[in-house]
Amino acid sequence: MAERHQGLLQRVQQLSLKLAEDLAETALKCEDEDRKARLSGAFHKITRGLRQSVALEAKLVLDEERAQREVEAAARQTLKDEVAARKTQLKVRAERVVWDEYDQGYEDELTEGVELMCRIEDWIEAAAEAEDFLAEPAPVQLARLIAHFRLVGVRPSEPPPPAPQASGGNCDSVPRRPDSS
Repeated sequence: MAERHQGLLQRVQQLSLKLAEDLAETALKCEDEDRKARLSGAFHKITRGLRQSVALEAKLVLDEERAQREVEAAARQTLKDEVAARKTQLKVRAERVVWDEYDQGYEDELTEGVELMCRIEDWIEAAAEAEDFLAEPAPVQLARLIAHFRLVGVRPSEPPPPAPQASGGNCDSVPRRPDSS
């Protein structure tokens, strides 16, 4: 439809320009002042329509560019949301794994667990910077994370729990031990 409208506008512009040129030539050659004034008025109306069609064409181009930018921005936001959800999903599952290994009853293990979670969160953040972060399934990423940090007793094929709302990844807070139900 946009192509058809653009073609019509171009045709109107061509005809308007041809008519304006003809009116201008006729008005300039005309010796009757009254007729010359009418031809000049007609020329003004035709050129005004020509200017409006040029302005409309420019507006349509700008509208198309704006629409394209909005589509691209929406796609970027969707990707950003999907990356945030995946990061949260991996962090939640990793936290569960860590607290399955570390006993919060012992302060040295608690400190070690908190430090490990901070390193894991940094690892996840770094991994999320890659363009292909979402290309592989979360269980595969979790398996790589488990291998990297040498966590044991975990079945990576077990699907991660649904992602809760993003918490912002603050390593200053002590992660809580998830319920083992």
